[in-house]
Amino acid sequence: MPILRVQITGTAQSPQDFEEFIRRIPADRRPVSAETLEQLLDRHGVSDHELELMDEFGLPQRFSLGPLVDLDPSTPIRIQYRTADVDRELPPLDPGVVLLEEYLVAE
Repeated sequence: MPILRVQITGTAQSPQDFEEFIRRIPADRRPVSAETLEQLLDRHGVSDHELELMDEFGLPQRFSLGPLVDLDPSTPIRIQYRTADVDRELPPLDPGVVLLEEYLVAE
């Protein structure tokens, strides 16, 4: 049974940058969310600055938005999952992308 390393990342963007980003991604590969910081916390918040979202394996994942909480609540936030075999390193994060959680999952 392969073991995968999964990273949950968050990126703050301008509304225009976010909409342009969304248009370039096929519908079945779009980010988990296209919501503002405030909407994410209202819809998926489980405690102070923590969210719980289902990952691509159907497992609920709880993680903190701590690194992003000082942003304006109306800032669009892009939440994404990055996955690789546990033996492989994931590429470095792009500038402005924040690692929110990392975990292992058996596929």
